[in-house]
Amino acid sequence: MHEEWFNPINGRRYLVNVFQDLLGDWVMVRRWSGSCRSGNQKMAVLSSYADALHQLKSIDGKRRQRGYHRI
Repeated sequence: MHEEWFNPINGRRYLVNVFQDLLGDWVMVRRWSGSCRSGNQKMAVLSSYADALHQLKSIDGKRRQRGYHRI
């Protein structure tokens, strides 16, 4: 699963990828970057796919509060 948000005011992007690794664990990778800044990323192992969906919903709410639009 791939989700992406963009903030047109400051040109920043936020990307989330969720996938199942070879061991069967669910992994979430979050990446962010800006037009004038270098980006960064964080990776987390999740307990389940349902947990991934819950976290995506939370991330979407926070991104929208900060002026991002889902692409």
